[in-house]
This record gives sequence, structure tokens and C-alpha cells, in this order.
Amino acid sequence: MQVQGSLNTSTLKHSTQTEQCLHFTPLTPMKESCPARAPQESSLSMRNTTTGTLKNGLNYCLTSQPDAIASTAALVVASGSNSNPKTWPGLAHAVEHNSFVKNMRFKQPYEYLDFIMSRGGTCNAATSNQNTTYYFQLRNNCLTKLNTIFETHLAEGLNRLSASLQEPHFERTYVEIEKAAIDHEFHELAHKPWFETTDTLNQILNKEHSETQFGCGNDETLSDKQGVPLQHALKGFFKQHYFASNMSIAIHSPYTLDDQKTLLEHYFSPLEAKPSNNPIPLPSFLTDIQTPLSCEVKPRLNTSNMKLFFCIPSLPTALKYLLPILNNDQDASFKQSLRNKQLISDYEAYIERSNNNEYILGFKFELSTYNLKNVQDVKKEFFQFIKNIQLDLKAPSTQHVLNNDTFSNDYAQKLFIPPTIMEITLNAAHSLTPREQQARPVRKPSPLFQIKMVLNKITEEKVIEIIENPRLESEALTSFSKTPFKTKQYEYTQASNTSYMLQLPSSDQYLLPTALMENNETNNKLCRLLNTPNLQTWHHLNIQNNSPAVLTSLLFSKKHLCEIQANTLYQIWNSSVKPISSKTAILGINLSLEQRNNNFEFKIKSAASHLPILFQEISELIQQSLTSIDLSLFQVNSIKQKQIQYYGERSIADHAIAAIKNNLLNLEYNPQKSISLITPENIKSQLQVWQNQTQINLLMQGCISATTAEDLSHRFINLTSNNTPPLNNVLNKNLKQVYLTNTSLYLPSSKTGYCLYIQQKNNEPKTAATFLLLSKLLSTSFFKEMRVNRQLGYSTDVNALQLIDTSGITFTVEGYKTRPEKIEKEVNSFLKNAFQTLTPNRIQLYKNAVITTLKEQPNTLPHTHKSDLNAIEKMSSEDSYYPDHLLAKVLHDLSFEEIKDIFYQNCIEQPQDIAVLIGIE
Repeated sequence: MQVQGSLNTSTLKHSTQTEQCLHFTPLTPMKESCPARAPQESSLSMRNTTTGTLKNGLNYCLTSQPDAIASTAALVVASGSNSNPKTWPGLAHAVEHNSFVKNMRFKQPYEYLDFIMSRGGTCNAATSNQNTTYYFQLRNNCLTKLNTIFETHLAEGLNRLSASLQEPHFERTYVEIEKAAIDHEFHELAHKPWFETTDTLNQILNKEHSETQFGCGNDETLSDKQGVPLQHALKGFFKQHYFASNMSIAIHSPYTLDDQKTLLEHYFSPLEAKPSNNPIPLPSFLTDIQTPLSCEVKPRLNTSNMKLFFCIPSLPTALKYLLPILNNDQDASFKQSLRNKQLISDYEAYIERSNNNEYILGFKFELSTYNLKNVQDVKKEFFQFIKNIQLDLKAPSTQHVLNNDTFSNDYAQKLFIPPTIMEITLNAAHSLTPREQQARPVRKPSPLFQIKMVLNKITEEKVIEIIENPRLESEALTSFSKTPFKTKQYEYTQASNTSYMLQLPSSDQYLLPTALMENNETNNKLCRLLNTPNLQTWHHLNIQNNSPAVLTSLLFSKKHLCEIQANTLYQIWNSSVKPISSKTAILGINLSLEQRNNNFEFKIKSAASHLPILFQEISELIQQSLTSIDLSLFQVNSIKQKQIQYYGERSIADHAIAAIKNNLLNLEYNPQKSISLITPENIKSQLQVWQNQTQINLLMQGCISATTAEDLSHRFINLTSNNTPPLNNVLNKNLKQVYLTNTSLYLPSSKTGYCLYIQQKNNEPKTAATFLLLSKLLSTSFFKEMRVNRQLGYSTDVNALQLIDTSGITFTVEGYKTRPEKIEKEVNSFLKNAFQTLTPNRIQLYKNAVITTLKEQPNTLPHTHKSDLNAIEKMSSEDSYYPDHLLAKVLHDLSFEEIKDIFYQNCIEQPQDIAVLIGIE
């Protein structure tokens, strides 16, 4: 924690007396003229610097820059809050404040500050854990009008700074004034979030460590102790730590280095010279019984929270069905029972997706009070509640709705069984009284220190223990009972049955002590446990064997392909790979080439769980495109001729193409090492697992009524079986019927509310063209009043939807308090009103606009949002999409009456497919 030293300028008494200066023998006048105005950019080439040590041990760094318009000096004392005596928290901060007041050379109070401000300069000081810094800046006066260097503003500033650090007065009156200023500063800081955060974080650290001591100080900690007045303590601290060899000074000015050194020796040589203090060995940051991997404290919370997380590899229908049950707020609900027992004030269950594309089922409890018994009671009630749910899910009535295949692998029984991740977030000042908050020792560790703390305390045995036995919850709870802190004690992710990843939440990477990587025996053991070829690269392994998301990345190093022109890969991409991107986009797969730092990265990415089935087909497409690469694109740079020997007899083009082909299915390619986690063999072994999993899930989220759920179960009765579509690129009949209302979770939306899909009745070009026209028309400002219902509190966005082999219109409705059935009724009313207001002139106007747009756009699914494509878990052929030029021609030939007829049949006569709740979280 860095405590800024407020200099209490509000209480300064400005001096009206003549400045008291010492007189010196005149030196040779300076030949330099008055420093000119600084140009916009400093002439750094003219800057000269020198370093050294005075005879008394003072280290210095002097910099001369002729065009500098100001002179600056900073002196650092290598002692700060860590040097405070245990009985005097904040003493170093108090010495910093009182050093500016009076001294033997300048006896007028606050003369140093008066001088700096009267010359238009600035000055301040800061007390940190390890150091205390004093600094000032003054504009330069013109040397041509002066007789000696000692008449410059810089010299006068150094004179006063040195006097403050040589012989300060600690008079009782001004000591009390500065103590009041420090107390005021403390009370201002005490309300800052970081202040409360560090206060709570401090409770897990070793109290014997000086970093945990109270650095700021206040009226209580700086009061006289057992007959020892504060001013005596200030004198003792000053004498112990303020001497030349414990200081360093830096000066930056336009004056020559010789003149600066003359000033330095004259003013600072009188500083006391004595040996530096021997550094006192510090105890460990943590006690032996405390080994947290990381800590996170969130300040200023109204309550303390406890969260339980369950990592699940996939999202079955059961969880979507369970959410309304888990969040039920009725009198007999689990939430109300905990409230009645005064264990919690609130509770919420939710589902989210983790960074590694697994799903997390989370339960958040807002605890009424925090103690070990409360935590244990809540957990006991929770797991009993879960057992009851597991029994309910086996009931025939539930199975009828969810379909029995959902639990073919006894998923419900396995769902809530540990390992779990537990996180407890406490109010930073939850257990402290106002008086305790004021006097609580506070410190703010630097992020670097936190990382060192984490790495130093994770022993080799602890890492192995966590990986082999992730059930360490009881150990975490034991530490909770000792101190009211907490957050994340251990966090890990179960990647598969045989592989675990240990994650430190304080970093985006996965960290391990360097010693572990250097130990071959431990390295090999961890590699076997982590299922990775080398521990040095284990933090790249952010992909799970059973994850529905697959990312294949091919990384080229510019150094490895240094003979190839910089734009060659882009030429390959544009001429050979990009043409097939439209085909793969139809399959829900994204191909991309990116330049990242000094590397090129070729990615194949898809959120579709059927990707392994299509992998062979994708590979063949890319392989075919690579065989047609124009080898003339590869040109050798004459400057790099010698490096061709590295490739032997094979040409650069052969090497590049071989790298693409051989590493197509690798997670990441590196010239030295190749991490082959996703290989054809792995895909083949996992293919059966993917095929047996239920890939079709119901869109049942939030508060869908029982009637709607029952209707959904009938719609999807033939889809939740284990039958997988054939490997060819064609959808089966059942999938074609309901693809719009079927995704792995839900179609992502930035809105909160409902989404209503109106699907066309047939698949003719006329219908597709009409839907495109209607979506443009209904989204115009003309229909704004119809789309916004202020009484019901919702607004509607209308978008065209052309997916797989069917066109449609999507109504995304904001206003989640409105029931799905009400939304359907209102949308139908909107469509009827819109139908009645259509006129030939308005239709013709928008026909022309849509036709123009279709002719300008390439045939790359312009009407489909990328997130929608990624969410659809189906396969299709390119023939399912009508080319834009065909739609433009068909729309041009459509008459007004034909458009009205298609609109009426598809949007008004035909019942809507489904109304679903999305984005409620």
C-alpha cells in the first residue's frame, strides 16, 4: 500500500519574513545563456547522465538536459512503513509529515513549502512499505542574470530539502497539527473500496510479517504510549533511518553535471555517515497452516456470499427443467425454508459457460450471518434438497416430459456429486466494529508480490495432492473457521475422467512453480495426470475431450517461414482456402487466418457438437485446396539465401504445404514441438461417445408454463433419441421439421425477453423472397408504434432468418415480465394490423430496396447472425440456400396480391411454432 503524504497545506502559515539563506564564495559565472523554451520534443541526444556515491555514502544520479524548462529533485529514504515499530503503527508516515515543518537552518514553520509554492513549483512526499520519497520541481531562472549556480532555484530548493533531512525540529505543537492531518487522511482513505479490501485480505496473512502492519496511522495509533510522547518516537525513528548511506537522490536540470555535483556535495555532504542497517529477515507471508492458491476479496457488499459450483461437461435437458424448480420462491420452496431458518437472505441457481467451454451449474447463497456453523448448515440443507430432486427426476411424470433417454446414463445421480468448486465472498468489513475498522492494520500487496506469494507456497506435494485428490473442501472450511476471510481456496476444472487442470484464479494462465518444471520426475508424473506431452506447454491445454466445442489452430512462426514473403500466406488463403469458407459456414464452421504478433494463425472453429463427424470432410476440402496452390507465390528473399540450407533439398513451398497438411488437426503447431491433442485417432475414439450423446435439447428455460412444456415434449419426442444423423451432409426428416426451435442451449441474444419464430409454410423461392421483404418492411419506423407496447412494457425487433432450408421471421421481444402466451397474442395482433396497413406503393418501395441489397451482397448468408449459425446443431447442403440473385429475381416478379397471400398463409393462418424464453440470466 502506498500512502500519499498529504502536506496539510490548509494549515500552512505563510511567512512574510525575508528568506534566510547562507552566503557562499562566488563561483565562476556560468557561460550558458538563459535556457530557451523547450521544443515540442526534448533533444534526448543532448542529455548526459552520471551516477556515483558521495563520501558519506549517499547514492546519486545526475542528469543534464540543456533544453529542460524545469529542475527536479527526488530523494528516497530506504525505509518505510515496514520499518514501523510494532507499538507505533504509522510512525514512518508521521516522520515524513513532520520533516517539512521546521529545522535548525530554516526555523520559520513550513518555510520549505512556502518557498516552493512562491516560485510556482510543486512538492510532495510519499510513504510506501519499503521507501519514503521526497521530491520537488521548480522552474529555472535565467543564469545570465546570476553570479553563481548557488543562486538558482534548484540550489535554493536543495538547500531547504537537505536542511529538512539533516536537523528537523519535532516541536509538540506542530507534531499534533500533523497528527490531525494524518488522521484526516486516514478517514478519507477508510471509505475507499481498496482500503476495505486490503483490510480483509490482511487477515489471512502472517501477523508477524511487517507487510501486514498499519502503514497510514491515525489519531489512536500515533498517541503517546506509556509515558513516551510521539515526538520522542519521531526523533528515534529519524535517527535510526535518516542517514546518508540509507538514501539516494536523483536530479534532473539544464545545468551541467559538474555544477549539479557541486550543489550536491555542498548541501548533502553534512548528512550523517554511518553503516547501513542490516536487513532484518522477514517471516513467511503465510503461516504453515495457510496455503491458499489465491485470494479474492470484494469490498462493500451488503451481505456475505457462498457459491457452490458443479462443472458439467454438457447441458442436458434436465438442467433446463431444473432451473425453475431450483429457483422456486413459493412458501414451501427450498429458498423459503432456508429463509425461515434464518440461514440465508437470498438464493439463486444459474447456469453459465466457463472459459474452457464447459458448463457450470452455480448456486449462490447470500448468508444472513457468517460463521463455520452457518456454512455447514446451509450446505447440509442444500445437499438434502438435491437428493430429493434426484428422486423427483426419476418419477414417471417427470420422465414423460423430459424423455427417459435424458437419464440413460444416470445423469441425475452423478450431477451433484463432488468434486465441486466452493467460493465464499465476504463483506470486507463484515465482522469488524467501526472502531476496529479504524484501527485495523492495513496494507496493499503489489500484484507481483501476490504472484510470488502464490508460487512460493505451492509445494510439489501440494500440487500432486490437489490433482490426485480434489476433495479438499474440509480443509478449506477449517481455515474459514479461524478467520473471517475468504474467497477461492482451491479451484480446479475436471477436464475428463483422467485429466485435471489446476487453475489459479488470479491469473489468466495456469501457473506452476518453475522448480516443478525443472524436476523431471515430477514433470513426468504431472504429464501423465494432465494427459499432456510436456509441462512447459500445459497452460495451452484449454480444451476438453468431451467438450461440444472444438477449436483447431495451426500456428505459423514468421521466423520459421522467413523466406516466404509476408503476404504469401494471405495469398494462399485468398486463392485456395477462402473459396471453401462459404461451404463450411453452412456447416456451422468458421475458417479464419489471423496475424498475431509475429505469427500467422489458421483456425477452424465451431460450436457445433457434430464437428467431429464432419472433420474428415473438412480435412479433405482443405487438402484438395492446398494441392492447387500456386507455387509461384513462394518467393525467396535474396537476403535470406543462407537460411534455405535449413530446409535441405525440399523447397520452401513443400515445407509450408507439408506443415499445413501434417498439422491440420493439431491443437497448436510449433517449429520445435507439436502438441497433438486432437488427432484423427483421438477423434475416432471419441466419435462413438459423441454419437451416443443426446445432441438435441429442448428450449425450456425459465418460467415456461407446464402446458408449453408438455407441448414441447410431444414436438421433440422423436428427436431426443440416440440416433445420429448419417455422416453425409443431409438432415433427416425430423430435424428438418423443427430445426428453428432446436439448439444446444438457446440462440444467444443481447436482449432479455422472448423470441418468437415464424416459420414459412413451404420452401419455395417465392416464400423465401417474401419473408425477406416483410422483415425489412416490418422493421421500419412506419411500424414502430406497433412494435412498441408501452402498456405491457416491451419492444420488438424484427429480423429475417434464413437458416438451413427454411426462411422465417424472428421477433425478439424485450420485457421478460410478460408471459409467452401474451407475447404470442400481441405479435399476432401486430401482424394482423401490419397486414391491414400494407399498400401497393409501400410494398413496391421496399421491394426495390431489398432487390438492390440482394444484388450487392455476396452469397455468404448475409441475413444470418454468426451467433445463430454457431448455435444451430444441424447439417445442411449448400443447395438448401437460394442464391441472392435468384431471390432478387423472384421478388421482382412477385405481385402485390401474391405477397399478401404468402404473408397471410404463413404469418396469420398458420399457428406459430414456439415461444421461448431466452437471455433471462
